[in-house]
Amino acid sequence: MSRARFRTERDCAKAGLWPDVDPATTLIERRLAAVEEVLCSLPDSAWSQLIERAGSLCWYLPCPLLLGQVLPVAPSTGSKQPRVIYLSPLLEQQDLAWSITTAAHELAHVVLGHRLGLLDAETNAQQEAEAQTAIRQWGFQPEASRMLADLTSATPFA
Repeated sequence: MSRARFRTERDCAKAGLWPDVDPATTLIERRLAAVEEVLCSLPDSAWSQLIERAGSLCWYLPCPLLLGQVLPVAPSTGSKQPRVIYLSPLLEQQDLAWSITTAAHELAHVVLGHRLGLLDAETNAQQEAEAQTAIRQWGFQPEASRMLADLTSATPFA
């Protein structure tokens, strides 16, 4: 990637935004690389908004071999609802652009303060469009375009 980086993995960890994962595992490499690319290259305006939500944010990058797991969830603090960003093990089988786009897109929902839960179709469509706009503004247009091209060229299931 030739995108500018504004911070390091260490900066992200100090801010409480780095995923709590076993660094020895090689089964989540692509998703972890995507999280690093997104967090380290977010523009300062988005980074500032994310820092405000750091205490209520958790990444979930499950190992593909994991059959089950119980994780602690921080209680809601005031108006900040806890958020878990789930990145599927299926992303390990996709191009890195897919992982970066997915990580950036889900993080955009957090930065934008989107509502969670069951939403009506109009609100859901609006929030999805806002997240896509944000990731393009943050500089993730190449990955988003590549993922869209992959999706539109895929053959439907027979």
